[in-house]
Amino acid sequence: RARERHPDLVQVHQHGYQHVNHESNGRKCEFGAARNRAQQARDLERGQELMCNYFGNDYLPAFTPPWNRCSVTTGRILEEMGFNALSRITGSDPVTNDQTELKEVDVAIDWFKKKKGVRLGTNDFRAYTQARVAQRDCVGIMLHHEHMDAMELSKLDSLLEQLKNNPLVTFCSFRDLAGENDND
Repeated sequence: RARERHPDLVQVHQHGYQHVNHESNGRKCEFGAARNRAQQARDLERGQELMCNYFGNDYLPAFTPPWNRCSVTTGRILEEMGFNALSRITGSDPVTNDQTELKEVDVAIDWFKKKKGVRLGTNDFRAYTQARVAQRDCVGIMLHHEHMDAMELSKLDSLLEQLKNNPLVTFCSFRDLAGENDND
């Protein structure tokens, strides 16, 4: 319903397939080195089928891997499948190169940023956010769906209201960043 009311503001894209960690060692990853090309492609295709079943063609051909991690193989498969964007936190290991059509859309701010396993307090989060904004022309905010309760949504609403009233801030859609509106 939100997409019907605000099609330019609400956009949907694929976030993994099952959000399952397949790595036996190291950091969590659904589309990493522990899985071969065929396994990754099968799950990416299944995810794309689900997106088509639920949203028809009304979703972005973009992908955000769970835990912001995926392999170079994942990037190649996404490109072959017609995805045009990969979105992860700034500083993620690159999976594209100059010959790749897949556009990397970085997200600079992690709403639930932690330091040594503890979520940043208000002042530290403010400093972290200001530093990220100072480094970039475009800043995305990563929200963690499982943690966005009413209190977090209220904090986000307050931040967005402040940004909306700031004459130095311009909003754009993920669709724009992913290059979906290049022909418009």
